[in-house]
Amino acid sequence: MSDLRIACVSGGTSGIGRGIVQQLLSEEYFVFALGLGEEHAEEASGAFGDSQRVEILTGDLCDAEIRSRIVDSIQERYGRLDVLVNSAGVYLGSGGISEPVERWQRILDVNLVSLFAFTQDCYPLLKKGTEPSIINISSVCSLAPYSTCTSTSYSVSKAGVDMLTKRLAQELAPQGIRVNAINPGVVTSNIWQKAGTKKEDYLRWKKEIAHLKHPLGRTGEPEDIAHAVAFLASPKAQWITGAIISVDGGYSVA
Repeated sequence: MSDLRIACVSGGTSGIGRGIVQQLLSEEYFVFALGLGEEHAEEASGAFGDSQRVEILTGDLCDAEIRSRIVDSIQERYGRLDVLVNSAGVYLGSGGISEPVERWQRILDVNLVSLFAFTQDCYPLLKKGTEPSIINISSVCSLAPYSTCTSTSYSVSKAGVDMLTKRLAQELAPQGIRVNAINPGVVTSNIWQKAGTKKEDYLRWKKEIAHLKHPLGRTGEPEDIAHAVAFLASPKAQWITGAIISVDGGYSVA
């Protein structure tokens, strides 16, 4: 197992993150899959089957002690990290000028501040990695003030992820650490239900937005994003850093 590439995927027990973990497992990685709660961890464990190349860890990455525990686990098991995928994120519903400041704080803490903090914590492991790569999962909502992106705080947090990606790409390039971001369109996920959207409303909206904002005629699936992550993590992308890549079915050009 020493020849395996070592990856860590935050948000790896549900939605897009779980799809990324499954893709990396199919490509001979050992993956540390990070999730927030035990329920998602149990579901992910079933989805990953009997793979001996995944370790599921739980906890809130906004908590410095949790981040330290996770980094220690990676250090103790492998002593290095080749790929960090920052996929953990939260959406708390629509909101504009009247959106509570407390919601803004939570959105920024989860989607941007903890992403930076965890990347900072993993940095010593990445410096020891083989062809190390950081991939941030952003959103098409960061690219323009689309009327169909209804949460200002969410859009702003993801715009921050894009700029952070570019800044880190510039800073870490001399050390051979590549940093890129993927900006998904609407992808099948439970993030909407967690924000309080009823399942029937979500399915109806998903059908409508597939044709309204996705010229390819469908919304995305986690594997659509996972394939792009696997490419960016691979030697085939060794000359790509600082890229903000839309994987969105055409949402950004609709």
